Order: sequence, then C-alpha cells, then structure tokens
Amino acid sequence: MSNFFRDPGVRETIESIVVAVMLALMFKAFEAEAYIIPTGSMAPTLRGEHFDIACEQCGHLYQTNCSNKRNDVRNTFCPICRYRTVLKPEMLSDHNSFDGDRILVNKFIYDFTEPERWDVIVFKNPRNAKQNYIKRLCGLPNESLLIENGDLFTFDSRTESFDKRRIARKSPRKIRAMMQLVDDNKHIGPKLVAANWPLRWTPIDSKESLPNWTNTNGPDLSYSIDATKSNEIHWLRYRHLVPHIEDWDVLNGGELPDRIAPIALGQAIGGGLVRDHYSYNELVEQKSIEMFTEVSGFHWVGDLGVEAWVDIQSDTGTLLLETTEGGTHLVCQIDIASGEASLSSSDSNVKFVDANRAGVGQPKGPSKIRGRGKHRVFLMNADDRVFVWIDNRPLVFGGLTYQDYERTGTAVPTYSAADPGDSLPLGVGCQTAKVQVSRMKVWRDVYYTTEPFRALPRPEWDYRVNLDIPMLDEILDSPAKWSSEGAVKLFESRKRTEKDLHQLGEDQFFPMGDNSPASFDTRVWGDPPYVQRDLLLGRALFLYFPHSLNRPVYGIPDFSRMKFIR
Repeated sequence: MSNFFRDPGVRETIESIVVAVMLALMFKAFEAEAYIIPTGSMAPTLRGEHFDIACEQCGHLYQTNCSNKRNDVRNTFCPICRYRTVLKPEMLSDHNSFDGDRILVNKFIYDFTEPERWDVIVFKNPRNAKQNYIKRLCGLPNESLLIENGDLFTFDSRTESFDKRRIARKSPRKIRAMMQLVDDNKHIGPKLVAANWPLRWTPIDSKESLPNWTNTNGPDLSYSIDATKSNEIHWLRYRHLVPHIEDWDVLNGGELPDRIAPIALGQAIGGGLVRDHYSYNELVEQKSIEMFTEVSGFHWVGDLGVEAWVDIQSDTGTLLLETTEGGTHLVCQIDIASGEASLSSSDSNVKFVDANRAGVGQPKGPSKIRGRGKHRVFLMNADDRVFVWIDNRPLVFGGLTYQDYERTGTAVPTYSAADPGDSLPLGVGCQTAKVQVSRMKVWRDVYYTTEPFRALPRPEWDYRVNLDIPMLDEILDSPAKWSSEGAVKLFESRKRTEKDLHQLGEDQFFPMGDNSPASFDTRVWGDPPYVQRDLLLGRALFLYFPHSLNRPVYGIPDFSRMKFIR
C-alpha cells in the first residue's frame, strides 16, 4: 500500500483533488455560492420545480409550475392556444417534473458597490432568517414607491411631493431579460385552422384596389407584399384573438365559438386586450380546479413589442413598425436606402423627451439596414420608453439606446370604427417597397400587481374571490365595450393614491418577483414590508445548471439556458 502512494501519478491525482476541493471551499467562502431555485416566483427568468410541456396542439414549448412536488397537478394550458394538456407522469417520462435552476451568487459584491434597481438579489427572509429568498430589487433606500398600471413609480419623499413621482425605467438589457412571450405565429394549432379561426396577423389597407399582404406559405409561415409602385402605407396588424379554455369544447368539434364568428365573417376586425397572463401559473389541481386556474390574466398590459424576421427585396422604400398603447400610435420608420430610423407619436399629449425631460421632437438615428437584405427587427414600448433593435443590436437615438417619452394623463384602451386603436396594438408596414415577413413574435413587459399573492388560503384571497371572471372577459375581449360604464370603472380601478405608497427608510430595500401574481414578496409581507441591508446575501450571477434534457441523450443539461442572470 505504501508503494501505491509513492507512485508519481497517484500522488499527482490526489494532490490535484485536494487542491480542487480547497479552491472550491475558498470560492464558496469568499466569492460565490451555489443555490437551487425552489419556487416559481421569478419565472420565467428563473424556474423553480416545474414541468416542461410541448403543447399537443400547436407545438409551443412552455413551463408549468410544480413547486412543493404537487403530485395532484393534472392539467395545464398552452399560453398561446390555451389547449389543455392532461399530464400523465405515470405513463410519459416527459410529463415528470424537473428540479429548479441552479445558480451562482456573488456574495460580496455589495461590500464594494451599492445594490442597483432591477438586480436579481438573494437575501434572508426578514421573518425567518433560516430561509433564503431570491427576487428582483425594485425599491431603493429612502424612496417612496407606487405600483400603478403594472409599472413602478418612485420619488424621494424627503425632498419631493407625490405629484413629482416618475416611472422607474429598465435598460435595454433588462427589458430583453424580463419580457414575456404573448404570441409566435410559428405555432398555430391544426384544429384552429380546420375551424377557420381568424389569423392573429391580418392585412389592413384602406382600398381594395391597392396591393396587399398575401399569405404565401400557409397560416403560420410568411406574408409578402410588392408595394414598390404604391405611395400608401400597407399594414400587417396583430389582433389578440386567444381561445378561452371553454372554447375548445366547440373547437374540438370543428366549429367556431359564437363570440369569434363575427370576426371570422369580416363583420369585426380587432381583437381583445393583451393581459398579464403567465403560463407558468396556469394549471389545474385535480382537487381544486377553481382556485388554481389562472385563466387569461386579470389586467390589461399596454407595454407591448413586435419582433419580425423581414426580407427586404427592394433597394428603396420604407419599413415601419408600430405599437399602440391607450390609442397612441408609436411608430418607428426606417428608410431602406439610407438606414435612417425615426420615431413618431400620433398624440400631441405623448412627447419624446431627453434626459432633462425637455422635448426632442422626432428622434432619429442610424440603422444597419441598407437596401436589400434579411433582418430581425424589434420595436418595444415599455416603461414610457421606446426601444428598437435591428439584428439584436439596439438603435441609438441622440446618443441613447432608447427614447423616453412623457404622457399627459393615464393610458386607457381606445377603439373606434375610424381608428381601431388598442384592438390592433401592433403592426409591421411598408411603403414603396417589396418585403417578405417570415415570422412574428409578440412580447409584453412584466406587469406588477398590487393584489395579494394568489396562492394564499381562500379567505385571504379577496381579490380573486370577488372577481366576476365572465364580466372581466367580456369587457377585455370586446373593443366596443371599452368605453362602457363597467369598463371605465375597471380601468379607473388601476389608479393609485398616496395611501398606496410603500415607504422605505435608510438601508431598506423592496424586492419583488418577476412572476408577480405568484410571488410572495414585500407587497404582502406586512411586517416588515422591506428587507434590511444586513439581510442581503448577494447578487445572482450565473445560471450554471438548468435541468437535464431527455433528448437527444438523457442527462445532458439544457446548455441554451446557461447564462449570466440579468
């Protein structure tokens, strides 16, 4: 045995193992530590224990929460087509749950730098120091914070008044990390096609004699137009036509629900409002269907973006992208020949401003588009800020990779026969150009709610218990009713006052989860309603081990999700 340890190869191996263990212990003690995400409060940014589901109807891949090993979860619904998948873990290995993400946390970064808004932080539960939480940092020391219309507003109550509050804006990198998928036209279920469900993207032009967008390769593929000889703007617009869960009882029989028939027959054009729907929460427990059905979301989300894969087939002309919120059309217009991009607003009450909040007129900036070519273009409106990316590179307007704007009054959805407004909230257009669009995605910003955590016991869940779901669906899905008395009350209920403020003192922080409806965080803790500085453990750094995949070989991690955490 003594000769065994004298062998140079064995000694070298043992020494290497000892050194590696020592380095790992030092790394953990002095630099970073590994954590496993237990719950879905930060989904989809970070996932707790969950199911990976491929929709049996449209093929969309999504995740459903399975925290705390709830074995009675039996149904989940696709976020795009709302098709019900019945989980059969005893029969299908793909229906087994996966552990949460494993992350590395930088433990000492806040010893040298101040925590910044939108950091993903790890901290000790103020009410149970043995329990660690992970959330996104939203409120900073000495701030007064207001959650209104899904956005955050802050001001320093020591020197400023309530009417001086300003929206807390995210950077381009944070927006890309936090935005939520609403639709992808690559995923249209065959049963929807068979029943003639209206396409969500549709051509809208004023005259039948004009050239129009045509569907060239089927309902889920591409659209093209040759408008080189037309001075009109030709729009391809998105309408939010999402099946309700109960619609599938009719669709499975090859027919359309009565509420969709007028649109399919051309008697109506627009769709309903995009809502704060989270596929991660939309599940049904076998013994408690009513409590855990997330339905389609409870709030209108106006902060939307359109991403399109375009093939420009002419040397000149104009490419346009549009997003609409509260009846205001925000348009990015790109000159195909020169590549110059400019922003405009249809409403004089919505004005672009600089860092000093002074008006800037029509912001302009260069893009990499120069004549013919294929590009991935993306326009996003979030936090009263416009972002434009071309081939994943942000456009620069006046030295900034975004453009702020200020709005007079509160945005509410609008609709009229002359201007469908928020019933057609996104658009891709062209003028005197030939263009093909092969794919389009719709995104939305995170919507922060003020309601209690929805998985609290029934008696405490007053908002969900008292909510009239059929009435809510009827209003949010019917453009003609957005100006009704019930709708006005619904949208006005989103407004908040000084009594709704969260006050933070010295060394106090306010974290919330990206999955706002299912995050047990500072909004609802009660006492204390903040995290003290000495409870901060560090900033989430890297997602180093997502769960393993079943294909092509079992046990291989999903390398595509390994990333720095933003």
